[in-house]
Amino acid sequence: MKAIRHYYGYSQPEFSKIIGVAEGTIAAIETNRRNMGEKVRFKLSQKFELTDDLLTAIERYKKFT
Repeated sequence: MKAIRHYYGYSQPEFSKIIGVAEGTIAAIETNRRNMGEKVRFKLSQKFELTDDLLTAIERYKKFT
């Protein structure tokens, strides 16, 4: 998620407002304290026209870093 947010140039507060989730949710996902749930995945795919395959690839990559 952090890569997507940085790509579009948003801060965590801006990004949380755009996709409609709490800023704490964004922070928890970005620091691996929480997985990206279906609600967040859906909102990202809708707002930024991202495919589920791309979001899955990002989640898998995050586990290696």
